[in-house]
Amino acid sequence: MELINVYQEFMKENDVYMDFVMQLVDTDFMMIIPEVIKSELVSGKEKFEKLMESVNALEVEKEQEENLGDLKYLIMDSVLLASDLAHFYKLNELGRFKMRALNAINKKRRAEVFKEEASESRSCPIGLI
Repeated sequence: MELINVYQEFMKENDVYMDFVMQLVDTDFMMIIPEVIKSELVSGKEKFEKLMESVNALEVEKEQEENLGDLKYLIMDSVLLASDLAHFYKLNELGRFKMRALNAINKKRRAEVFKEEASESRSCPIGLI
């Protein structure tokens, strides 16, 4: 799989996973059967792990090495999140689940806001654009 394909697959899987997590938090875990929740949490973790295997197998040219490293970081961050959330749910630590999920959701929102503001102003104080 090429770098861009792995990135696109990651973004798709991450959006689906985060939508599911937000739904759980928004409904206080009440709208979905517990077995389905466990299954979806484990499935999400496994999908991220598979993507990490794909990205680790990639060989890229020198100018793409930084992008590869960034993608590995994004995927590993999602693997750790999915692992934490599955573990917290399994232990019925719903408060910790919510706290970890909300931190991840807020982190994503802050990144999106920063990206939008930097794009609109065409300047970025740390040179990301």
